[in-house]
Amino acid sequence: MSERFESILGRLAIVCVVIILVLVIPTAISDWWNTHKAKEAQPKSDSAELIAQTVAQIYHVEPSIVHVDYKPHDCEFDAAPLGKKYCHYEQHVAATVEDFCLAAKDPTRTPNRPYISGDKLFDSSIASYYRGDNGQSREDWYCEHNVGVKIVSVQVGWDKVRD
Repeated sequence: MSERFESILGRLAIVCVVIILVLVIPTAISDWWNTHKAKEAQPKSDSAELIAQTVAQIYHVEPSIVHVDYKPHDCEFDAAPLGKKYCHYEQHVAATVEDFCLAAKDPTRTPNRPYISGDKLFDSSIASYYRGDNGQSREDWYCEHNVGVKIVSVQVGWDKVRD
């Protein structure tokens, strides 16, 4: 009986090893691989994509009109020579808007100008009432009804600041 028991126990061990090799190890490898790829896919905290998304949310625009300049890296502590470099870069954002009142006052002049803090941003719910059948230009109507200014581009740059 002991030989038969050892034979059954040996076969059972082989079946367990096969199950581990076929089911458990590939699943573990797949989970590790997917987790590793997901971490790579997430943008870093100061990546251009993340900065563009954040600025786009602040200005209520599409990320495609936000242009982010390359952020310099010469201030990193671990970069040669090691130690504090006594510098830091601060982000500055410059938005350009289409001002409908400028276009209404002088059609030959470009209606684009820098965004000024406090400008009323474009209100599409009011703008949707414009039909153009009253003979008024779109710019005149938008200016008269205080639709606001429409952001056409946003530029993100970096200024070097000493610590």
